[in-house]
This record gives sequence, structure tokens and C-alpha cells, in this order.
Amino acid sequence: MRVYLCEKPSQGKDIARVLGAGQRGKGYYSGAGVIVTWCIGHLVEAVPPEGYGEQYKRWAIEQLPILPQRWRVEPKAATAAQFKVVQQLVAKAGELVIATDADREGEMIAREIIELCSYRGPIQRLWLSALNDASIRKALGALKPSAETLPLYFSALARSRADWLIGMNLSRLFTLLGRQAGYNGVLSVGRVQTPTLKLVVDRDREIARFVSVPFWAIEVALSHAGQSFVASWTPPQGSTDDAGRCLQQGELVKAMKGVAKLVTDPRLKQKLKDTTGIGTEATRANIISGLLARGYLLKKGRAIRASDAAFTLIDAVPEAIADPGTTAVWEQALDMIEAGQMTLDTFIVKQSSWVTQLVQQYRGASLDLKLPPAPSCPQCGAPMRQRSGKSGAFWSCSRYPDCKATQPIEEAAASKRGASSPRRRRPKAS
Repeated sequence: MRVYLCEKPSQGKDIARVLGAGQRGKGYYSGAGVIVTWCIGHLVEAVPPEGYGEQYKRWAIEQLPILPQRWRVEPKAATAAQFKVVQQLVAKAGELVIATDADREGEMIAREIIELCSYRGPIQRLWLSALNDASIRKALGALKPSAETLPLYFSALARSRADWLIGMNLSRLFTLLGRQAGYNGVLSVGRVQTPTLKLVVDRDREIARFVSVPFWAIEVALSHAGQSFVASWTPPQGSTDDAGRCLQQGELVKAMKGVAKLVTDPRLKQKLKDTTGIGTEATRANIISGLLARGYLLKKGRAIRASDAAFTLIDAVPEAIADPGTTAVWEQALDMIEAGQMTLDTFIVKQSSWVTQLVQQYRGASLDLKLPPAPSCPQCGAPMRQRSGKSGAFWSCSRYPDCKATQPIEEAAASKRGASSPRRRRPKAS
């Protein structure tokens, strides 16, 4: 039996239709000698540090760096049911066709499942450029051998493991250093999220330094039915900053795409242009949502601001972590892995050495953090601490659980960020 493994249900439905596999099952379609099943994005995820040892449940600087010798993945809880369907079908397969998206991430989505299921049979690759019937038929008639696209998997695996090394080790390191400096929140570090956050922090600092100057307002003299009047344009409420400029989530996505302009090295600049900045079309919105959920970004209407925690984090981490040029260096290495010019193991050894160096460099450091004053508990008067919950960050009484008072995190006033003057009304042109 030939099993086709797709990336998402809609993709599976289209391929099944062309194959004539019209019988619908739970999580798959079947036909004469073929089954088409699908993932829901990544069905498995990297095991967290505590999965490598009970000792890692407690965060401690002396345990760092954490460098897995044998990498492990496990099914994601949210999609465990579909993973079980795929696992059962793969176990019955006499032949497997990878039919996920034709890119690095698509290759990883399929092959990490194949490895976890210990499948050892023949594999072919369906390489699709579009999901119309003609394109599907053409690709089905020209299946690629498995070995041809295997380097894509190694490249994606390199990216995933290096992200783990940086995220898990440096988040723990700087969170623990932050606690020593009196900061009680989590300082979460990531290869893409930290440069993204720095874009907002830098922009907010620029706004804080803004000095109001006269400028031309948009006014139009109109007349209708013998009546004359003047119309003025004003930005919608909630979509401007204190300087009157429009700042929205779409603008941040655009800044992530155009981050190459902030890099001076011509080779790295070109690499970021080739890869359309940091993040991907599929991940940018999730990265921003993650920063909002962790309380690093605050949203008012459609406008986005950096929180006090964001300023604390960006001021604490090494410049290389917040530099988009680091992503460009990685992309060059990942291209080399795809081309067979570098091995996965060589890349991970280099990343492990870099993370080890950063941990050794900072483990004894004292962070000079400008901590925002914590509000007093509205019930008992004790200082409050910032915590993270399902809906994002919030203030919680430091006497919890004796006192269970909470308070939402409000946007910091512009004066806290060093604004030199209050907002002034914009003069109209005469």
C-alpha cells in the first residue's frame, strides 16, 4: 500500500481527488492501493530541557549550557489524535510518498514523523508547485527519489536545533541573571523574536525622543450645493503614537521583511533581501502574537508598543542575539547544508560552542537593569510582581497565594521612556 503524507487537510483533499481516493476515513482518504493522510503543520515538537533529565525542571545557572547528545522529539498534545492516525497508517505502508510543501520546513514536517515512527521502507518525494489538478498530475508522474530532497531536512533540522540551543539556554541564563538584579519576570530569548522585539524597542525610543515641530496638515476646501466647507484628515483613534505617527501590526510585519536595511555588511544585507527579512510569511504573525502573549508587546487598538519588560530584555542580551545579521549568517550556513557543503553535525557543534561561549561570558555578569517601579497591591499594599498567564502578562501580588489580587499591565507613560516634553497639539496650516 502506498501512503501519501501531506502537510495539511486541504492539501490532502486535493491530492486524494486526483488519485481517485474518494473514501473518507478519520484523518485520511483511501482508494485502490493508496491512502492519503496529512499533518496539521508540525505534529511533533522538540522535547524541552526537562525531557532530558529531572534536574532541568529547576532553573539553575550552574546547569548551563544544556547540550543534548541525542536529540528527541515528541507528539504535540494539541494534535496527538492526528499523529496517532498517521502513525498507524505509516506502520502499514509498503511505500511512502512525502507530499508536504516543497520547501525546507515541509521536508522536516514529514521526515521528523517518519523517523519517530521508525519507518524503514522506500520513500519518494512529490514536488508540487501548485495544487490545481494539472500540476498535481504532472508531479505524480515525476516523483523524486528520497535522497534528492533529504538535504532540505538536514537544513531544517539544523535551524530547529540551533533555535532550541539559543532559546532554551539563553532564556534561562538571562532570566536567572535578571532575578539576581531584582527582575522577577522571564527574559525569553529567541533568534527571530528578539530582533523583532528590538525593532519595536528602537522605534519606541525614537518616538520618546521626538520633539514636536510645525508641519502641514491635510485640509481640502470643498463645495456642494452652493455650500463651501473645509475638510481635515485625522488618523483613526488608537492608530497613532504620541508623535502622531501610525504604528500598527502590519507595519511591524513590514519592518521584519525589510530588516536588511538595518544591516551594513553587504553580503548579509543581500542574504536578508533574498530571504525576505526575518521570519517567514507563515511565522511572522505567530512571532508577534507570542511577544504579545509574553507581555513584551502591548496593543492598544491597532497600535503596538514595547512594554517595560521588552526594554529590560533588549538592554540585557548580547548585541549579536538582537542583531538581524545573525539570522543572515545562519541562512548562509543552512544553504551550505542544503548544497552538501556542510554537515548538520558540524553546524550544531559550531552553534553549541557559540552558546557555551555566551554562557561562560555572562554567567557571572551583573545586569544593570533599569527596573520600572512595581505597583502596590490594591488589596494589601505589598509590591506586585509581573507574571505570565493564558492571556498574557499581568501584575500579581508578591504575597500570593495569601493575597490573590491581580492588576492588568498598562502601557508605560511616555515620560518613563525619557520623553523630553508632553505631547503638543499639531498646528494647522493657514
